[in-house]
Amino acid sequence: LYIFNFLTSRAVFVITALAFTILFLLFIFKNTLVISILKRLLRSLLLMAQKIPGIKRLAKESYFEKINNLDKFILLKKNALFILLLLTLLKYIFLLTRLYFLSQALSLNIPLIVLFVGIPVAQLSLLFSITPGALGILEGGWYIVFLLLSLPQEKITTFLIGQRAYLFIFTGAIFIATYLISGIKKAASHRDSF
Repeated sequence: LYIFNFLTSRAVFVITALAFTILFLLFIFKNTLVISILKRLLRSLLLMAQKIPGIKRLAKESYFEKINNLDKFILLKKNALFILLLLTLLKYIFLLTRLYFLSQALSLNIPLIVLFVGIPVAQLSLLFSITPGALGILEGGWYIVFLLLSLPQEKITTFLIGQRAYLFIFTGAIFIATYLISGIKKAASHRDSF
């Protein structure tokens, strides 16, 4: 709604905070109601999927049985839900912070609200990830968001390349550090065994 100028940035933050709070309270205090709604929704989606030729085979009968047993699933216990919702909020905050600082580091000065509303759309594009490492898929999601928000083409390109470079560099650095640490630990344990 912000992208299409129906809401102001303040309204977006307020509505998002209210929606998260309501969802949080529903999951914690009306757990059985939420689970029954979730079961009905999933059952309806499966019934619709059975009517679509291309994905008909994915809607197996065993899934209906799993949906019926959804309320026995351990993750739906109140304490676990509380932790999951807080972790989700924390993940979103970390992701928003990372993208904001990346934008600042690249001197793009993309407003925080643009990144805030862009994250869900860009992350949603990952559902259709068909390339290794979602290469190009995430960028496509961000590209659509930025185009709809009328950001200049240079900023869009710089942000997309910068984000992918950041992911490659830090993922590579973490991999190398992990590999070196595990190698040192193996060498130390091997030396101790003699």
